[in-house]
Amino acid sequence: MKKFLSLAALLAFGLPVSVGAVPILDQENFGNLTLSQGIGSVPGSFGNPVTAQTFTVGIAGTLAAVDVFINNQSSGSITGTDLVAEIFGIAAGVPAGGALASTTINEALIPGGFGFFNIDFSSFGLNVSIGQQLAIVLRESSNNPNTVYSWAGSNSDSYAGGMRTFDIGSGFVNTTTDFYFRTFVESVEVSEPPTLLLMGLALAAAGFVRGRRPFMRKLSARK
Repeated sequence: MKKFLSLAALLAFGLPVSVGAVPILDQENFGNLTLSQGIGSVPGSFGNPVTAQTFTVGIAGTLAAVDVFINNQSSGSITGTDLVAEIFGIAAGVPAGGALASTTINEALIPGGFGFFNIDFSSFGLNVSIGQQLAIVLRESSNNPNTVYSWAGSNSDSYAGGMRTFDIGSGFVNTTTDFYFRTFVESVEVSEPPTLLLMGLALAAAGFVRGRRPFMRKLSARK
């Protein structure tokens, strides 16, 4: 019993608690740039030309951010047309329904050269589960032929959990190619047992020991 009490006390007071939301890289697709698709010039069913990449969630938690491998080909001549980034659910393999999260990115922030551009979705509290399929959707804030954003990727099926899809006015069309992207999920991690629970175990053990002592004394006296 003393050993049990000592162990409980050690667990209660010797182990720190590590609990917090930590953004974790979930999905990633990246390699040699072999294709790029412009976002602009042709009206689509969202009111503007639309490009998208579907993906499959691998970590349960809250979607924190996505990286998209894009550039602004009209950089240097600001046109006033910003980029809209959205997260959609999927039906029949393509984006469907209303946007689960949507944010507008100022045109001036997107560089003229290709590279991963981070888009923060943490404020939307979008909970995701393992195996859930979603889509990253990019479009212009208004149809402006003088603004050309471009999303790059691979002309092969480089990502097994989804695919590149686009809408040029008649609904989304799937391809066998993929854009380059990353997704980040905030996963609440509890690395060690809660201290309060362990303290409770220690106190319960101490009470049990105190309760046994009078009983053991009475038993010894009878003998």
